Amino acid sequence: MNLNTGSQNMHPITLTHYEHQVAPRLEQDIHKLYLSICFKRGGEYDAQFWRAHLFEYFLDWSQICLMPTIECGYWINYFRMCFHASQRELNVVGLNLTLNQQEAEQLIDLILVKLRKIFSAPSFLEMIEDRNVKHAKRVEHYQKAYQQATKHHHALNKINLFLGYLPGYTSVTSIFNVAKDIRQFELLLGQYGYFPFDYLFQYQRVVQLAENGEYGILFSLTLNGYIYQDNSALLLPIARLWNFVTKYRGMVLNLNEAITEHSHPFTEMFAAFNDVSDFDRLLHQDFLNVDADSMNVRIWPNGFRRFHGKGLRQPY
Repeated sequence: MNLNTGSQNMHPITLTHYEHQVAPRLEQDIHKLYLSICFKRGGEYDAQFWRAHLFEYFLDWSQICLMPTIECGYWINYFRMCFHASQRELNVVGLNLTLNQQEAEQLIDLILVKLRKIFSAPSFLEMIEDRNVKHAKRVEHYQKAYQQATKHHHALNKINLFLGYLPGYTSVTSIFNVAKDIRQFELLLGQYGYFPFDYLFQYQRVVQLAENGEYGILFSLTLNGYIYQDNSALLLPIARLWNFVTKYRGMVLNLNEAITEHSHPFTEMFAAFNDVSDFDRLLHQDFLNVDADSMNVRIWPNGFRRFHGKGLRQPY
């Protein structure tokens, strides 16, 4: 049996296949492996079971490991490091990886040995705690920036939106597309020629929906409520900018609208969203969450910020 992860055998498979389907599955498997090794969750650790299980979709997860320009969540990142180290031990390096079944199983065995040592070490829990602390400090940084931007304003008006993609495009929209669209959207939003409104604070978080892996952006804009009472004049240019940067494949939902039987499911799903509540949610939910309902992005371009906030236009 010859296994080839080169591009010639992957022609029918798009990048979104790995982002939407493979990465969530791999992340959950690595977490289950960790629970099995450290807490005997599901019984004693069984190396043969995990070798067979990971071999089932070796062609898929190995491609994620071979992607050179991505960052990953904590679990997949450790797996990738073990993958690359094991590659070198077996002298099977390169982006076009051709292995037979025996070689693939040897590679998996080496990865499992390394992961078992890592997960069994007390220092691993300390590293998780350290990452959680850094995550919390980043959220608190945005909280303080928000408080600074709004401290002299007691009447606040908030625009809360879901920026996504039309149904026909969600399955073919990669996180690389999303990152490019967000960069251009932020650039235009920051120019008075495209968005001639002053605002106090801008916040956004990219989510990956659990049901089908598609991406969306939770977007919140905080304004001086004494100046802006009617949001309709602001919603239209925001929608136009998002549609422009997505080449008219975008979708904008107003999360402040009252829920009705005709509301979009996302409107109901994220109805409670705003920047302040999202800061609290990020602080109280472990950023390493891999539950089936997790909306964390699994893989993303180097340097991409999955959530951030900034105070921009506050001249008054």
